Amino acid sequence: VTLRDGGFTCDFDWPMLFAQEYYDLMSKLGVKYIEMGYWKQTKKSLNPHYNLDVEYLNKVVQDSEKRNVCIMVDYHYCSHDIKDYPRIDEQKNLGMLRMCSRKQDYNDALKFILKIKDTTGLQTSLNVFNISNYTNQEILGVSKFLSSYDLDYVTFADTHGTLDLEQRKGVFTEATKILNGSGIKTGMHLHDHSGKAY
Repeated sequence: VTLRDGGFTCDFDWPMLFAQEYYDLMSKLGVKYIEMGYWKQTKKSLNPHYNLDVEYLNKVVQDSEKRNVCIMVDYHYCSHDIKDYPRIDEQKNLGMLRMCSRKQDYNDALKFILKIKDTTGLQTSLNVFNISNYTNQEILGVSKFLSSYDLDYVTFADTHGTLDLEQRKGVFTEATKILNGSGIKTGMHLHDHSGKAY
């Protein structure tokens, strides 16, 4: 680090160094999939982790061949051109794509993520987000609906951190049984806006 013209400059890329150290640590801890950011979604931000591509991922993971990297897309904002998604045989580190979907989009999001899975060979996770906006009946309904499709994971996301799991844990227990019964792994994606995530 050097002082120039009244300010500090750095001779190396701090964000890249942080991302590399994060990836290395998560790999050593045995985390199965390590999400590195959004795949080519410049509509949200110009941050490189909102605009990942194979070349940038290779720099972050330093040419790792562990296939433990996950990328994310938001169906509402992502490219709907299947050619924009890397095939498993075209790169050596990417193993999963996680797609989040709003309530009004999940039918279309489901069709598209299945197309991505079939075309790319990647594992897939559909993240049903804003789950606090769903009634218990809607949660069970979407679980039954999704259980008949070839998804690897379905995750429920408390996007705004307002979900009270003490009050609603029964419905997620039932939703998990429905999805697991068809071979789909499940998860919860919690945010702590209101101190309820823990």
